[in-house]
Amino acid sequence: MCFSSPGIPSPQSPPHGGILELPPPFAYGGNRTCHVHPADPALCVKVALPDRTPELKRAGAPWPKRLRPLDAFDENREEREQLAAIGERVSSAERHRFPVWHGSVMTNLGPGGVTTLYRDADGNISHTLEWHIWEEGLSERIREIVNRFEAFWIRETPPSRALLLHNILLVQPDSRPAYLAVIDGLGYASFFQPERLVKGLARKKAARQLRDFHRRIDLLVRHRSGEIGGNDVVRHLRRRLKEAGASFDGPRNEILRR
Repeated sequence: MCFSSPGIPSPQSPPHGGILELPPPFAYGGNRTCHVHPADPALCVKVALPDRTPELKRAGAPWPKRLRPLDAFDENREEREQLAAIGERVSSAERHRFPVWHGSVMTNLGPGGVTTLYRDADGNISHTLEWHIWEEGLSERIREIVNRFEAFWIRETPPSRALLLHNILLVQPDSRPAYLAVIDGLGYASFFQPERLVKGLARKKAARQLRDFHRRIDLLVRHRSGEIGGNDVVRHLRRRLKEAGASFDGPRNEILRR
């Protein structure tokens, strides 16, 4: 897990009048952009896209939902609560598999949420599991990393909604063996979730999530081999991989052109 560097200003206290000037984003989500914290390369600052601010999301919601308070549409508030739920459920020995919430900050692009930014031993930002499988296939190395993750997932049943391959990073630090970290899709879908109270139900949900996880891995491997292609899933896959800098030389390039 990455932590704030010693001697670096707190993310809650940016210099120069309290407004943090962000560099260009290194990644885009459906609702937010992700930026390296300008004062600490171990932190990520997430800011709402211009058309996905809480105000615009509430204005575009169905009438009954527009009665909800503004912070109910705030992605940063939601992530803070999700990570708090993870902290209550997951053992300290496995906490490195999830980001840490480092607080909020005002930026030149609006309010930002500050979380862990995962990096590999070489200093580069960690790639997704989807990227790694595309680049090297489902190698024995990746299988072992996935197996350790699955054992953890069924044992500790973290609160989450789905295990999507582009929301899971394969982190390769120098301080511990390579591992998978889940950076999105966390928390409970609603307040009332029986698995919060009944461990048996939580394990059933975790097992179902892992089955879906395996299906997504199998689908990616089949795309990579050229067995299937030419649909919206492949086009979205291509876009994500291109944004992540994946290679498209040779046969794999032809696969995603279909």
